[in-house]
Amino acid sequence: MVVDRFPWRFLLFLFCVSFLSVKGEAHPTDPKEAYPKDYFRAPVEGEVRLSGTFGELRSNHFHSGIDIKGYRGRKIVSVADGYIYRINVRAGGYGNSIYIKHPNGYISLYAHLNSFSPEIADFVAQWQLENQQFELNYFPDSTEFAVKKGEQVGTMGNTGYSFGPHLHFEIRKAEDEKPVNPLHFGIAVPDTRPPLMNELRIYGLNEASLTTTTKNYRLSGAGKQYRINEDTILIAADQAGVAIKTYDVMDGVRNWNGVYQIQMLVNGKSHYTFVADEFSFEEWSYVHAHYDYADMVENKSYFNRCFRLPGNHFSGYEFDEKNGVLQLSSKKAQRVTIITTDWQGNESKLSFWLKKAAGPPAVRKPVYDYYLPSGQENQINNYYLYLKFPEKAFYQDVEMKYHFEQAAEPNLFSTIHSIHDPLTPIFGSFTIGIRPGLIPERLREKAFIARCSQNNQITNCGGEWKDDMMMTRVGSFGDYAVMIDTVPPIITPKNFQYDLRGRRNIQFKAKDDIGTTGSASGLRYRATIDGQWILLTYDLKYDNFMHQFNENLSGGEHVFRLEITDDRGNMAVFEEQFLR
Repeated sequence: MVVDRFPWRFLLFLFCVSFLSVKGEAHPTDPKEAYPKDYFRAPVEGEVRLSGTFGELRSNHFHSGIDIKGYRGRKIVSVADGYIYRINVRAGGYGNSIYIKHPNGYISLYAHLNSFSPEIADFVAQWQLENQQFELNYFPDSTEFAVKKGEQVGTMGNTGYSFGPHLHFEIRKAEDEKPVNPLHFGIAVPDTRPPLMNELRIYGLNEASLTTTTKNYRLSGAGKQYRINEDTILIAADQAGVAIKTYDVMDGVRNWNGVYQIQMLVNGKSHYTFVADEFSFEEWSYVHAHYDYADMVENKSYFNRCFRLPGNHFSGYEFDEKNGVLQLSSKKAQRVTIITTDWQGNESKLSFWLKKAAGPPAVRKPVYDYYLPSGQENQINNYYLYLKFPEKAFYQDVEMKYHFEQAAEPNLFSTIHSIHDPLTPIFGSFTIGIRPGLIPERLREKAFIARCSQNNQITNCGGEWKDDMMMTRVGSFGDYAVMIDTVPPIITPKNFQYDLRGRRNIQFKAKDDIGTTGSASGLRYRATIDGQWILLTYDLKYDNFMHQFNENLSGGEHVFRLEITDDRGNMAVFEEQFLR
């Protein structure tokens, strides 16, 4: 029997060794080796300097590309052979952008362009004229716009949601459009400086990983080594979480960027790693659980958590079995080391001792109206208010507070529902329904669900009638009510006058008194000269509309008309004669 079993075990051992060897070759230890290094060139001529890195923390997402510094009009070129498979023009977002599909299975994206190359610009202008609209999202076939490596596709600009000339550049996998760190593909960026470490935050946590205490520690040191000015940190808790404020600094630039990797070791063993290699767009909002959300909202501060909240499923982590949460002892201190690394391998290190304070741990005494567990769907319906939270809405269990109040405000047609704390983040959005009081039939189409901020700023969240409730989707806790909007936007001419001879353009500022979010639509607009449609470019961040005159407009007197309509159908009209 023994003789018969031995060959079977030996063959199984050889099979397992062979399988593991093949798996190791298919998935290299260093993810940087998985991407082609010599296929793509840089999208700009000259040195590449960055104002934003891949995976960098933004207020509502992980940054999905790199931001290349430059000036308006800097030449932008295709990083490899391929064809343009998407042309996008928007008032916000990426502004003017081009997507190029390459034969090696990747897509490159060039955003915030000031202008397109002549061939693309002519096509866009013709499309806008035929469709009588400024914004477009067009998908050419593979034969329409072929490009060569190094061929100009546009110029650097500031269009869309951009606040200074730069190129937002991405590389995505064509199969699922998952963004990949562009620096993996051999784009050279000068960087010999290690990351900065500014501040440490320690959280005392209870058994449910809910915070009981927090304390910040300023860091001293420079170069590669940092420290705190205490021998040992004492925490009145059985568990602790660690967060670090850290930034990448690069040669030749003053701005601070996001780091490539953060690792936390406890007594020399790795407990947590964050690495900015690639992620899907569905993971964007997990940034709210990666950093301390309340601190970001209140102080514009970005602490990177080195422990995972239960509802945070971002793919760029590696954790121990405790999700990075540290188990404390009052008898023995633990040595914690945090190492932050930029893409070029420059690293900085912080080490400190952590120990449970003597005595009982701090105890949370929560007061709440509804307990909403994470990881499952939650619904609340009290007749006047309906809430439905999807399964992934919460990063951890929510002890939700709720109250309502009556207010005699103009255009207010319901009680104000105060739903928990706006400093608690939500993943994605949830459904809200509010049953208002009596609304005259003529005003029902003007009703919307309003979010009321602490400074009394009203935001239109949209809404549709379902039975006798106004329903919509929102992305945050806060104060909500049903309101009426009957006020049209305000149109303000910036350079319009009767005699426009010699003028190259006319510009207007148009703004609604109520901002929009969620399912509420932005401003709709239409402009004509002598009844014929004309193109208006729209810069959402500055509320600016511009028409560029062309040589086809004859001399003499003309009539200009601009119509601006808000989400609830209120229209403003500017109509005047002018001379060319």
